[in-house]
Amino acid sequence: MQRDLPAFAEARGSRLADLFVEAQWQQLKAWQEVVTHCHAKNVRHVVMSSPEHLHQVPISAEIMKDEVEREIGGTLWLAKRCEATATSWQEASRGQ
Repeated sequence: MQRDLPAFAEARGSRLADLFVEAQWQQLKAWQEVVTHCHAKNVRHVVMSSPEHLHQVPISAEIMKDEVEREIGGTLWLAKRCEATATSWQEASRGQ
């Protein structure tokens, strides 16, 4: 993964600044460190593989995503959508 991520970013005109891995039960501490790092390095875009890295409860993951984006003044990109968002989108598309 550490070789693939820089190539992925560079192919899209970006640069991988750092890679963070959080220990289970230390998500809040890890995200505080990410926010601090983003401020220090002027990072405005963060990519993560899934919302579970923010919180195990989908609605809490949505709230945490919004909070991190507010804190960094940028965007937190998710490779996998938050379940609460996916469910709302699926329900809205059923009505059409």
